[in-house]
Amino acid sequence: MDDSLYDRLRILVVDDEKIIVEKYKTILSSFPSIDVTVCHQGEDAVRAAEGAVAENRHYALAFLDLGIPAKQDELWTAENIRKSDPFLEIVIVTAYCNIPLKEIIRRVPPADKLLYLQKPFDAVEIEQFVLALGTKWQKETQLRKDSDLLKHQFQAQSEELKKALEELKEENAARRSADETCAECKEIFDAFMKYQPAAAFIKDHDGRYLYVNQAYKTAFRCESADRIGKSDEDIWPVQVTENLKATDQSVISQGKTLNIIEALPLNDKIQYYLTSKFPIFRQGKPVFIGGIAVNLTDRLTDLAADKMQEVSEGTRETRIPVVSEEENGAGLMSLPGLDIGDALKRLEGSWELYADLLSCFCEDKKDFSIKFKELIEKKNFETALISAHALKGSAATISATKLRDAAKALEDACAAEDEAMIIVALKNVENALKKVETSFGRLPSVPKLGLGNEGDQGLGNEREVILSDSEESEILHFIQNGGNRQNDGNTEYPGIEPFGDENCENPQSSGLENPEHSEIQLLCPEIDEARYGQPFENLLELFRKFDKCLQESDPAGAGYLQEIEIFFSKVRFNSEIESLFGKLSEQTYNYSFDAARETLILLIRNIQNYIRSPGHEKRT
Repeated sequence: MDDSLYDRLRILVVDDEKIIVEKYKTILSSFPSIDVTVCHQGEDAVRAAEGAVAENRHYALAFLDLGIPAKQDELWTAENIRKSDPFLEIVIVTAYCNIPLKEIIRRVPPADKLLYLQKPFDAVEIEQFVLALGTKWQKETQLRKDSDLLKHQFQAQSEELKKALEELKEENAARRSADETCAECKEIFDAFMKYQPAAAFIKDHDGRYLYVNQAYKTAFRCESADRIGKSDEDIWPVQVTENLKATDQSVISQGKTLNIIEALPLNDKIQYYLTSKFPIFRQGKPVFIGGIAVNLTDRLTDLAADKMQEVSEGTRETRIPVVSEEENGAGLMSLPGLDIGDALKRLEGSWELYADLLSCFCEDKKDFSIKFKELIEKKNFETALISAHALKGSAATISATKLRDAAKALEDACAAEDEAMIIVALKNVENALKKVETSFGRLPSVPKLGLGNEGDQGLGNEREVILSDSEESEILHFIQNGGNRQNDGNTEYPGIEPFGDENCENPQSSGLENPEHSEIQLLCPEIDEARYGQPFENLLELFRKFDKCLQESDPAGAGYLQEIEIFFSKVRFNSEIESLFGKLSEQTYNYSFDAARETLILLIRNIQNYIRSPGHEKRT
């Protein structure tokens, strides 16, 4: 027997004969590691077995006499001991038993733990039973313990596995959700980019294209395969590639947005793009370059675009002297809200391009505050954030630094979804926008090239040109004798008299509200091309176009006004006419078109009176 399992092996002896009991004690005393419990009654034996189980000090072996007194038959004691301890090895010891063996096995199972010994027995038989059954009981007890331990470990591992499976399910569900979210985001991104009118692209750290949207493919007439995985060196000429690579590296190295004008050759022509390049961060480091490009070519006048084309072909570009040194010294190059000097430096001194960008900006953002407030009222902070971000980029493009900073603060407030911060930031944006619009109205007029004589291409210090007497006489003679309509008394604008005889091509009288029969034709309805030359025909056409733009509230009229200003800068009028012309310019740039038309009529009337004054009759 293995004494290491229990300190002492316990044996139960149940017999009512003292001689037999003494014999058991004598035999079992030879085993020093055995404790013997003797019971003379069946009930005592059952209680002893139950107590041993309760104390977890089980008996290993029981020698049981069937002839001892019991409440019922001979098997009652064995049957109830078995119920108390199913693992006890039971040896039935009796001289005579009238119960069949099968009945004993049925009532005191299992058969492998039940043996039968006939009285009288030998000491050797008892010793053999103790050794064999004691060892068996120890091994089985150890196996049960090992089995329980394994079962416990198995259950623990099963719980861990179950928990791991649950976590895996949750992880898979989260991954599926993330995949679905990514797919949804990609679908939204693709849909957004599909209908994004501006060309958009994404490059990697080395300048290789990773993505181009539909507008990009349409603008540059290419497919995704023509761009993806390629760099600008594979696409554009060397002189173009150098500039593109330099700006890409600047965005990556500085980690800041860059707004630039890029000239790209397409179909043997140069297309000018306002490109906003910005870094895309991963783990706090710029790893990608995003870009949005807007084609500015169509926004420029045809003549300005032609001049730019000449520059791209290697000809010299004639810069327009916009401001005199006196004006610049007065701070015009840095008007409130605008750093004009910085903008012109970035645009290589191109005043026409800057003026066009500024004009487009003021037109696009005139309703910014109203639309932004509607977004906040609807709690649409995401769209509001995008709107503020776009304003920030546009402000940087025109060098409106204070507006850019205010837009950045508004963007941060939208990201935090803090309505109190948004209200304060929006107020600052409104103030900055107002300064930009006011400064835009104070800018000097920007001439369009090609009107007048060669060399008269700028304002600058040459804004007022004193003509010779013969030149001024010819101009005044043209204006005074250019029209011959009669005033039938029904005109909507009284006080403007006709100039000449009744041989007018369009004899009917009408007001300025009719684009085809504008009151401006009272000044110059028909031009003798051979006598007055092309510049006068240009003036007539400009007056008509300007009048039509005022009637249709078209901001493009500002361009015609600038060209008219060039023509009239060559003639000295009185201070009242010059004041009216300045008022007309201010009303036009402020989009007060109805007021501008009224001022235009007053201007025409004053020019008429000025031409008819005695001091000018001799000269004409």
